[in-house]
Amino acid sequence: MKITGNEDLRVKKTIVSIRHAFEKLIINTDYEKMDIKMLCEEAMINPKTFLHYYESIDELLIEIQSEMAEDFIELVSKYNLPEEFDKLNRDFFTALSLKGISYERILMSGNFGYTRFKAISQVLDAVFKDNAKYNELDTFKKEVLINFMNTTSLDIYRKWVDEGKKIPLKDIIEMSNSLMQLGMKGFIG
Repeated sequence: MKITGNEDLRVKKTIVSIRHAFEKLIINTDYEKMDIKMLCEEAMINPKTFLHYYESIDELLIEIQSEMAEDFIELVSKYNLPEEFDKLNRDFFTALSLKGISYERILMSGNFGYTRFKAISQVLDAVFKDNAKYNELDTFKKEVLINFMNTTSLDIYRKWVDEGKKIPLKDIIEMSNSLMQLGMKGFIG
């Protein structure tokens, strides 16, 4: 349940408690092993309370990923792609590096790829919506391009995290910019 600001204070506190419990659990528990009972114990709420706001933990995850996408869209929607891809990519890596371990775990796990792909595609669709070159592509080519950007950025980010972030952030941004810009320019000019 997305908080709008019009909710009762108890509702706000409950939602915040659920979100904090999820973030804490995702750091220490594989997503597949999380269940409503475990989440409710961490949030110190009754399972019926959780189910009043969410049908499942998956729904909570989708909401969190959607919010991540919305935040990122606001940050990068002003860029003209492919010309300003370097700025979008810089903001992608910078924003993720500042989100914390719970968001890192969400992005690193292969277990919720569909919802993650949907959220990232939402970002890229928003960024490309006014791009003439992109809009000239047929649906299949648009999907190939989105998949390329989504998969490549995320795989580079994952590799960087898996390796303990030994390469400075600015260097990984430059490396990924170089690889991806050449690929995009070759595809849409």
